[in-house]
Amino acid sequence: MKLLWLSALLCNPAWAGVLPLMNGNFEDGLAGWTLKGGQADVAVVTADAASLGKAGLRIYDASADRWQLSSNVLPAKAGSTYALTYWAKSTGVPGAINVSILFLDTAGQVLKGGTVPRYWPGVPVKTPGVWFGKAVAKAVAPEGTQSVLVSIAPIVRKVRAAFIDDLSLVEEVAGETLLSQVDAWLAEIKADPTRGASPSAIVVKLDDLADRRGKVHDRWKRVTDFAHERKIKIDLGIVANSLEGEKAEYFQWIKDQRATGRVGFWWHGWDHAEWKEGEKRMFEFGGTSYEHQKKHLDDSQRLAREKLGFPFVAFGAPFNVADATTVRVLGEDKDMRVWMYGPPDATADKIVLGRAFAVSIEQPTFVANYPEFIEGYAHNRGAGYFVIQGHPMQWNDERYENFTRIMDFLIGQKAEFVFAEEFATRRDLAKRAER
Repeated sequence: MKLLWLSALLCNPAWAGVLPLMNGNFEDGLAGWTLKGGQADVAVVTADAASLGKAGLRIYDASADRWQLSSNVLPAKAGSTYALTYWAKSTGVPGAINVSILFLDTAGQVLKGGTVPRYWPGVPVKTPGVWFGKAVAKAVAPEGTQSVLVSIAPIVRKVRAAFIDDLSLVEEVAGETLLSQVDAWLAEIKADPTRGASPSAIVVKLDDLADRRGKVHDRWKRVTDFAHERKIKIDLGIVANSLEGEKAEYFQWIKDQRATGRVGFWWHGWDHAEWKEGEKRMFEFGGTSYEHQKKHLDDSQRLAREKLGFPFVAFGAPFNVADATTVRVLGEDKDMRVWMYGPPDATADKIVLGRAFAVSIEQPTFVANYPEFIEGYAHNRGAGYFVIQGHPMQWNDERYENFTRIMDFLIGQKAEFVFAEEFATRRDLAKRAER
């Protein structure tokens, strides 16, 4: 089954399946939306809450009041599946506000919708307040359904604060073709490329570099060749146990690439391992002892100095999994200055670079995806920086082409390509990473 999908940029639905959700992009203030309960200033439309366009919804409520902001009521059919998409970021307690699909009977009473595998009828706003994230809720209209609406409401009695924008609601239609909105997103970007900010700094975070029998795989060589051709910087994550033994060709390639100033290298763990102990899933930096993690870091730094001539300055955890022990271990290494995708409260002397999940080379993991990247970038353009992740060893020719299209797009946006470790040496970049 494929869906017909409508960007909130488009005002008039033209295809079956798309419901006429009124003012889902809040460009017309709160027209089409009704607030029940709470203070009038709980929900206001502002420019700083915009993900696309010029306006978005700002929610702020420090009370314990109950309230609900509801969309216009739309006709619905029992047995049909409905999908709600929205973009948002939490500026208060993550998860405090829920955006959901509600089905109503002929008397206007709320009905419990049926479930869709891997989806919920409502999705809380959880993305921390640096970048907008995309959320999708789905539900099946139960027997007795007459209509459907979108509800925005608090679910905990804490600080409820968020920016919400670009909602769309569709009825899934079997056999229909997904309509790409890339042209619309590109038009949005062209009209206002950076929202008045400087072009974004870009860290091209490429994971899992290791040798193949002492040599460098062609898939790594083609991405470094591309970086040199386009005169951009890319950052390669070394799995450090690949530095064991005598591998002159591999070591020299790393040294030569680093010497060009176009290719950087960071620490991606010692062995990138995961395993199970009983029913518990274990990771190199998740659930393991201090001694285990400390040895992996010390051995990695020793080999980097011996074989490559430099220590690692930046880190990105395998599987992006790390724990409090990792914070302690990294805090004891004075060479390690930058942590990509680390926790915001990591040790004070580390610069933590966050993750914009919607702005990534790959969607899903391993699949370089130009259309998804453009969508996420359009909703987040103007951000100070992005760390965009990819896995070149998993890219066939089609995926590699998507990667090159993403890079060429960013070049066209005048993005500044930087190494992660530069955030530790350049004050202007460090300031962008402040939260």
